[in-house]
Amino acid sequence: MLEAYIDESGTQSKDTRSLLFLAAYVAESDNWAKVSTEWTQLLKEYKVPHFHMNELRNVTKGLYRHLSMPARMRLLDGLIGTLKKYALFGCLITLRPHEYAIVADQQFRNRYGSAYGMCVNLLLRQLHNSLLNP
Repeated sequence: MLEAYIDESGTQSKDTRSLLFLAAYVAESDNWAKVSTEWTQLLKEYKVPHFHMNELRNVTKGLYRHLSMPARMRLLDGLIGTLKKYALFGCLITLRPHEYAIVADQQFRNRYGSAYGMCVNLLLRQLHNSLLNP
């Protein structure tokens, strides 16, 4: 059986610079336990409780302040490598909520919802298409 891990990042703020991200990775159900084990081992090795890209990029404060930039990149490479090893494929949707608000009239928003709802809809369509056409 296949399972998807879906995560969001960014903001739904209508600020012109804001971005909303929705990503998914699909893997065999049994492989998610392996991902979890390797992911947890990497976090322990680098002495961090969890991974957030936003925090990783902050060089002066936060969870990763004890890591040099090369160490941060090794952590990121390790986490990405773990996903590449076990995931069958991944999908990413990005949307600027500000632009969505401009182009999506009320009728469209009634059908597809907020910018976040639109991202979910697009991600599910992309996952569906990827499963049908590997």
